[in-house]
Amino acid sequence: MRLRTLAEVTDHLGTNGKTGIIDGTEIRVRRPAAGRKDRDKFISGKNKQNAVKTMVVADGDGRVLFCSPTKPGSCADVTHARQLGLVRLLADGPAMEIFADAGYQGLGAQTGGRVVTPPHRKFKKNAPDWYEEMYERQRKEHSSRRIRVEHGIAHLKNWRALTRHLGRREHIKRHFIWRFCAAIRRPVGSHEEARLMEYVNLDAQVGDLSGVLDPSRYLEQLPSICGDLPPGARSFATDTDHYDFRSRRCVKDLTLRAVRGASGEEMEVEFQHNCWKHDQDLLIRYAGVSSFIIDPADEDRGTDLGAVILDEILPYRDGCSHEIACWDGTLTIVCRDLQAIWTETVCSSKS
Repeated sequence: MRLRTLAEVTDHLGTNGKTGIIDGTEIRVRRPAAGRKDRDKFISGKNKQNAVKTMVVADGDGRVLFCSPTKPGSCADVTHARQLGLVRLLADGPAMEIFADAGYQGLGAQTGGRVVTPPHRKFKKNAPDWYEEMYERQRKEHSSRRIRVEHGIAHLKNWRALTRHLGRREHIKRHFIWRFCAAIRRPVGSHEEARLMEYVNLDAQVGDLSGVLDPSRYLEQLPSICGDLPPGARSFATDTDHYDFRSRRCVKDLTLRAVRGASGEEMEVEFQHNCWKHDQDLLIRYAGVSSFIIDPADEDRGTDLGAVILDEILPYRDGCSHEIACWDGTLTIVCRDLQAIWTETVCSSKS
């Protein structure tokens, strides 16, 4: 099971009658340079330190299902949840219970009681004994169910980069997503190999070498899944040159040039050749697009995600999903089918 978006998470919880838990977690980052215009927005009001935060969604057993893109540390938890569209998804979706801490108070009224926060204390002082007993019982009951999300977050914090990120802040989203995806692909205590995609390994260990790109497991699975792929996606995925790093039609090292029609059901994604490897550009046309997610490492980069590392095409419901990992972000499209077109080009660097 792969839940790619917050909408899919809420749909999964509601359809299966499961309880969800949400909580925010912070990652310390380097202090912005002096004189930077938005320097103060990274200061967390909770911990009084420079940080970015993300919202984690877990099920009732504490298994992490989703982690949002990061926001500066000054963003309140409830504001972050609203910006992610959680209120709309819960209000318009099936009935469910989502437990949250006091940082999300107010969402219960906006979602028809679907978000359950700690009980509100009506007596600030001189409360009757019966009320204190009732309040403490309700508070402990809520806390005992909500605490399981902390176990999932603690598992993520096993990665040092998710506790304190020492690199550039604009790279935090990429580092967080890769390590987070590695964590949620396996249960707590498992030693299954970490990876970003389902089968393609972007950080394989070969002998003494680490960080090796290894699509071999995907190629092993391809014969069994290609029959479930739509025709265009099947043709592109099974092309013998697709994962041949020496081939001029290998997607590795292409550069994302443009994304067209991102808000419609018909999309085009254009990739520019690498002058020292390719002699053709690549244009991919997507039909029946139902989901499009672009996740740049820096929000200011837009579609400038840098060179392609590798991609993976998998069957998905009545179509396919195409996940493209680049050095500065990821691109994921869910569609009915796709068509890959290689076009001749003149490389200015060689002329």
